[in-house]
Amino acid sequence: MRILKLLVIVALIGVAGIAWTPLAWASELDWGQVPDNWRWIVHFDIDQLRDSKVAATLFSEFWHAHPERHKIEAIAALAGLNLKKDLHGVTFLGTRFDPKFGAMIIHCRMNPDLLVGLIASEPTYRRRESKGLILHQWTDRNDNSEITGCFLDQDHLVLGKDATAVEVIIERYQQKSSQERPDFFNVRKGTYLQIHANELQELSVPFMSPLLRRSRRLSAMVGEQSGQFFLQCSFEVEGAEIALDLKDALTGLVAIGKLHYADRPEYVAGLTLIRVFASENKTTMVWTMPAEPALRVLKEIASQVATEGKKSGGLP
Repeated sequence: MRILKLLVIVALIGVAGIAWTPLAWASELDWGQVPDNWRWIVHFDIDQLRDSKVAATLFSEFWHAHPERHKIEAIAALAGLNLKKDLHGVTFLGTRFDPKFGAMIIHCRMNPDLLVGLIASEPTYRRRESKGLILHQWTDRNDNSEITGCFLDQDHLVLGKDATAVEVIIERYQQKSSQERPDFFNVRKGTYLQIHANELQELSVPFMSPLLRRSRRLSAMVGEQSGQFFLQCSFEVEGAEIALDLKDALTGLVAIGKLHYADRPEYVAGLTLIRVFASENKTTMVWTMPAEPALRVLKEIASQVATEGKKSGGLP
């Protein structure tokens, strides 16, 4: 297994397991590590996720059924990583709307010497200094791309296929100052997944949705608070009239969903809990549902997706 693949898997499914060690603090998104010209951010607060019911249960079931679980755990042990308590958070971000030019920051208690030893076993491994820190570089033989990694400190590892993106994060981190976060990107207490996009008008894709074309900023969050699962998404658009039109469009989609699932009362009940609001140039959609029924619905949806994926050959 390639070292980058290992680190990505550790970052994403290291949240699995039931016997979690309680932590006194959560690994919130550190805006002090975010470059000023950022365009997209995806942040997993693993500490917060551990305290959840819905996400922790789903991840745990997925992990225990994963065919390579024992292999991954063995490799993680070689790297000195305890997947149940060392991983605190993962941030993916980019300064362009292209994942190839992004990077990820892994917040994890780790042993840099052990990890470097694993990476150095790659035949293409080399190292160089940049901004007072050591950059570790090697070629991923899966797609022949160059990987750059750097330890910001003992608890933060940056990885990316674009060395420039990694160096921009290093520079931002060394400024030792917190970036002012606009209120638009504030998240609710209990959020364990947040997704943000800035300057969406720069995003250019074929058949671009009018929703994206008219939007300027996007902020979405998933989490649990006081026994309630929530999903919230806000769009900042060009003006108040567009915000109202967007509210109508989203409300219409919810109504279509109710018709589509008319023979599934549990789905209809869940969709009934969705609320859509518009204020000035901002439209927000909020879905809040008690954790127990939300878990049942999401487990069923995950099962259906897995079944369809196996039928189509899309999942292992």
